[in-house]
Amino acid sequence: MLSFGRAEPYKGFDDLLGALTELRASGVPVPHTVMAAVSEDHQLTAYQQHLANRICIAHLDVTLLTNFNPEIRTLLSHSAIAAVVVPSRAEPFGRIPLEAFAAGAVPVIATAVGGLAEQVHDQITGYTAQPADSRSLAAAIGRGLCMTARARETMRAAARSLLAARYDYAANITAFMQQNAPWAMTRSG
Repeated sequence: MLSFGRAEPYKGFDDLLGALTELRASGVPVPHTVMAAVSEDHQLTAYQQHLANRICIAHLDVTLLTNFNPEIRTLLSHSAIAAVVVPSRAEPFGRIPLEAFAAGAVPVIATAVGGLAEQVHDQITGYTAQPADSRSLAAAIGRGLCMTARARETMRAAARSLLAARYDYAANITAFMQQNAPWAMTRSG
């Protein structure tokens, strides 16, 4: 599994660690998780140290990446990714699900908060959980991990369809210009 974002408490990484602990306790097999809770600092932040301590104490199968590297996103297209988890407690827009959809990485398991709630529709484009709720997140991850190959393909198609319909740059610019500056859309101009 893959989860990434800024190393800030509101990103919900603590909730993800709690969910992984719950899943393990209930006997659900969970694949290795790469958690990229990153900052631009070259030294661990206090929050990153907190996450590292939790991972170590709970003996979780998690690799914690702490330095920002734009290549982390390339992991979205890796064939071994079983799920992308976005456990945010607050998220005004939410870019990660869209990047996952574009890469064909499904399921996306996200909290139903802010912009994430507009992108990840439960059982259609991913699975949703309540924010700041490890049990809810564990349940959503469990559902995502037991998907059939057919269900995964159906979800991938729905996710890409949502991405194309709502977030097509050229179509959005054209629609904006037609509504707000139709005189600029003449063929000669």
